[in-house]
Amino acid sequence: MEGSLKAQLREAYEIGPQYSVKALQATDNASDQEDDEEGNQPSALPPESFLEELSQRLELHPISVYWLLQEIRAEGARCKPEEQRLLEDRLSVIVLRLLGHRWPKQIEAGEAVPGWADADGIIPLLSGFGETPVAERVRARLRAEDGDLGAQQQRHCCRN
Repeated sequence: MEGSLKAQLREAYEIGPQYSVKALQATDNASDQEDDEEGNQPSALPPESFLEELSQRLELHPISVYWLLQEIRAEGARCKPEEQRLLEDRLSVIVLRLLGHRWPKQIEAGEAVPGWADADGIIPLLSGFGETPVAERVRARLRAEDGDLGAQQQRHCCRN
């Protein structure tokens, strides 16, 4: 039983949130028919995270799903949609920081804008305007944070 449950979780994890959307549509169609017959409305709240979604789909406690996912990741499983989402979030933060953005806690703590941020908060999208374009600045920031190899891995992590 545990092996098949772990296999189901691995499949759902590797497919990503699309898995749960397909599963949700299939189960919702079936449950809608049951609800209509019984006159009941579904009582479950929508999940707030992918982990919670997996937990609901597989009817496991979220902590159990978390630890099973740790095992599955250690075995080499990857969720490319989730990796892409995390990379997009990271790049968004880098761009915001390049533009001089600080979060409220950083402002409260008196944290200065980083020296690598643009002084006027205006960064061109294309070259030819006398300033380095945003894409080159993001690449430089990735190199500064992760080194050349790390920046290269970020660039290609979600293409396969």
